[in-house]
Amino acid sequence: MAKQRATIQDVARMCGVSTATVSRVINRNGRFSPETERQVRDVIRQLGYVPNQTAQNLRTRSSKLAGILVSRLSYEYVNQIVTQLEDELFRQGYIGIVCNIGDNFENEQTYLDAVFSLNICALFVFASGQPIQLPEGREIPVIYINRAPENLDAGLCCAIETDSVAAGYKACRELLRAGCRRVAIVRRQFGDSRLPRSREVGFMKALQEQGVTCDERLSVSVAENAQYGDVYAAVGEKLDAGLAADGYFCESDIFALSTIRCLERRGLRVPEDVKVVGCNDLSVAQYNYRTITTVRHQTEAICRQAVENMRRLLEDGALEQRHTVFDVELVPRETT
Repeated sequence: MAKQRATIQDVARMCGVSTATVSRVINRNGRFSPETERQVRDVIRQLGYVPNQTAQNLRTRSSKLAGILVSRLSYEYVNQIVTQLEDELFRQGYIGIVCNIGDNFENEQTYLDAVFSLNICALFVFASGQPIQLPEGREIPVIYINRAPENLDAGLCCAIETDSVAAGYKACRELLRAGCRRVAIVRRQFGDSRLPRSREVGFMKALQEQGVTCDERLSVSVAENAQYGDVYAAVGEKLDAGLAADGYFCESDIFALSTIRCLERRGLRVPEDVKVVGCNDLSVAQYNYRTITTVRHQTEAICRQAVENMRRLLEDGALEQRHTVFDVELVPRETT
């Protein structure tokens, strides 16, 4: 009976380390102590383990393809980030492969399997869901954009975010500066997503600093996949119920536009009667018939940092800072 061939799992088990650590030692990629390296190489010789050359090639840095996992590519802000990320990758000699999973997070692993089969050297994640599970024996940089999983110290991962708390804070401060006292948020309900809740934290902080009481009944919540018409109807229902705010912070500029149209159809003037602040500084905020006050993100800086982090992780597997947060800028326009 032929002797069973030793596997990387066998080596890891005997050394008491992870398969990822064994992989780093074999490929001389990443951090490990001299003691760990000696132990792993001794066990490899003892077991007669021979790395699969094909698999080893897949783990090397020879590939210049980077996967980009996104949800809702149809959203302008997401499209803006992805486009700039692709451009930055191309300037650095890499090609971005975009995988749009839409709203179907149950199939996220299917999409991941497909993009990993392309021998990607790194993965950028701009989507909701759980932390990415890499294939066994495979370790590549994973850069999370606008989401930060709990364990950033595990593996070659990092997170780059826009300051969502500051976005809510600065938007609310602008409404209060303009004289609003019955302020509300127009938001999606995202379940596990951090983003809307973070904005609300900043929003509430600004209210508390000014001693203004928040009436939650004024705020508008819509489904995660809500569109322009859904927001228009939801804001209208609040107005019809006598729950009108004098200032609205909308989590996107599209929501802001929908809110403005709904207010105006009911005879309310913006900004004379009601102030509105959007978010993301999309084209609709810049070129609408009435330009919309909004919160602008540092998208170019975020993408540059994301690619720079990828390069550093590929080179030595280490980063001085695994979690980077970029400030936001309030852009006052005609709606406040």
